[in-house]
Order: sequence, then C-alpha cells, then structure tokens
Amino acid sequence: MRVAGIDGGGGAWTVALWEGRSVRIQRCRSLREVIPLSPSVVGIDMPIGLPSRREPGGRRADREARRRLGRRGVCVFSPPVRESLSAATYREALGINREAGGGISVQCFGLFPALRELDDWMREDPSRRDWVKEVHPELSFMAMNGGRPMEQSKHTPEGIRCRISLLDEALFLPRCGRRMEEVLGPLPAAWREHVVDACAALWSALRIVEGTAERLPPEEERDSCGLPMEIWY
Repeated sequence: MRVAGIDGGGGAWTVALWEGRSVRIQRCRSLREVIPLSPSVVGIDMPIGLPSRREPGGRRADREARRRLGRRGVCVFSPPVRESLSAATYREALGINREAGGGISVQCFGLFPALRELDDWMREDPSRRDWVKEVHPELSFMAMNGGRPMEQSKHTPEGIRCRISLLDEALFLPRCGRRMEEVLGPLPAAWREHVVDACAALWSALRIVEGTAERLPPEEERDSCGLPMEIWY
C-alpha cells in the first residue's frame, strides 16, 4: 500500500510517498504525475472545497482550525470563493470576493494557479474525493506534540528543528526505524519547509488509513460542486 502527503508551493508539488517501510520524496510539476505513483490515500496541504460566499473567518473548517491552533492559527488562510478562480488579475479576484462578502490577500491570489489545478483535478473525477483529503501541517504537528500548537514558526531554524524532531518520533522512527535525515539525507534549504510539510501531510494521511485521524468540522460539509470542505489531521 502506498500513501502520500503533498505540499504545494515553489511552483511544484512536493510529494512524500510511503511505500511500506520507507518514505520517498518526489517533486511533481503537475498533480497528474501523482496518479502513476498509485497512492491509496493522499493528504494534501491545499484547500479542496471552496465556498460560494465569504464568511468571516472563512469556512467552518478554517475557523475551527484557527481556534485549535491558537496564535499559530495565523497559518490557516481562508480560501477564495470558487467564482474568483477564473480571475486574471488580483484586482478582479478581489472585486469578486468582496461582492461575495469579503476580500482576499495578495498572498492568497498567488496560490490561484495551484488552487485552480487542484479544483480541476478533483472535479474531473468524483472518485478522488474519497481518497484525496485536505490536511493542514500545523494541525498535524499539534497532534504529534500532544495537542499543543507549535511555539515557533516553521520559518525559523528552531521551528524547523522542532518539527523534524516530531516527525522523527511520530513517523520515521516507528515506521522506518531511522530518523528523517537518515532516510531522506540532508534537505536543501530552499526545499526544506516543503518536505517537512509534505511529511506532516503524509503522517495525517496514514492516520486516515488507520482510522485514527480527526476531521474539522466533525460533520460533513460540501461546497456547491460536491467537494468536501473539511480539514483532516
């Protein structure tokens, strides 16, 4: 059985693939490259279900994630309304979201290519909603850390060190018998955060397979296209 965790960013998708007793990292330019990897479950750090209206604080899943993460809740962004994905400029996307009840940031607009790709990929095959699940690495790390949100940002050396330590104890040592660096080798600085988040997404995907993962919100919610608006960890 193969299970994958995916982090989007840097113009590519970083995939952490579990293959029984090992973890392999792969960079994919397109989500279509994930299909030949044959994962049974995928945890992806990118919003799947998109709202039709902008509610304060975003989707219910986003609001509950922020509540659990406390001050680390700043890592959870509210996705744009679906209608705005076709916007060619930030000004156009901002106007559509404002008409739907709220604005969006420039940073959010920068994720539009990845959001569009994921949305198209999920909608072209409805069966994918059964095995592709939205996750959030900060929720994963909170769960690994005994329910306590991380104190340091992942953008700091200490924050990365603490997250790698948690991955060692929760993922690499129990499943591979070795620490993360022994399995993957030294991580290039430009790629380190994406690999760490992809591995956290993989950890949550494995919990989904084993039936131990949690979902926000607990009740099922879907968007206008039938895609789930939920976050697993």
